[in-house]
Amino acid sequence: MMSASLESRSKPTASSLGYPTEDGCHEMSEALKEGLTKDDVEAIYTDWANKSNGSYDENMANHVYKGPYLVAKAVNDNCPDKNIHILDIACGTGFVGQHLNHFGFSNVDGMDASSGMLEKAKAKHVYKNYFCSAIGPPNPSTNIPDHTYDVITIAGGFGPGHIPCEAVDEMIRIVKPGGFIFNITRANHLQTYSEYKDKWEPYIAKKEEEQKWREICRTIFKNYFFEKDGIMYIHEVL
Repeated sequence: MMSASLESRSKPTASSLGYPTEDGCHEMSEALKEGLTKDDVEAIYTDWANKSNGSYDENMANHVYKGPYLVAKAVNDNCPDKNIHILDIACGTGFVGQHLNHFGFSNVDGMDASSGMLEKAKAKHVYKNYFCSAIGPPNPSTNIPDHTYDVITIAGGFGPGHIPCEAVDEMIRIVKPGGFIFNITRANHLQTYSEYKDKWEPYIAKKEEEQKWREICRTIFKNYFFEKDGIMYIHEVL
């Protein structure tokens, strides 16, 4: 039987390895405060992207934030055609795009409400087109035509002042029938923040009742983000 001390040493935490932790990440704490407006969120992320030390890319590397890799891998596991047209919503500085490119997907566009984040993404050359836009009410509908994309990806796009539940309608509109929406987020966000608590699950169930989409699966991932659990939803648009 493994001793307690050996077992403990076999599972190092981010803090024990000297990596950033959620408590030590001031920008993330600021970006997830209850009651933030869309403008507040955009400003926080733009400032974070442009920091000369402790930038978004430095704070959110793979050892603490696994969401971008997990959602890109899910696309790769479920979509054999590497030429599909993908929109990465809340793309930030392009983490998901980088992983999608690694898996062989090159027909990828990026959307983010933060101009600073998009500028960092552009420097990585992982997207073909860039949309500086938020999605969902109170924002107007995007200018993207109906049924444009085969796949939408979202990694970490849910939080106060981030993507609202109602954005699902716009996502469904711009995905082709038979296409997929891959959405991964921190599980506790959907259970604690007022924008989602007692709203998210009824809303996505209503879309299924309306035969707008169907849930393919939902999966819990341990240590998805700063040692917190994540949940991925995969829906097929009907």
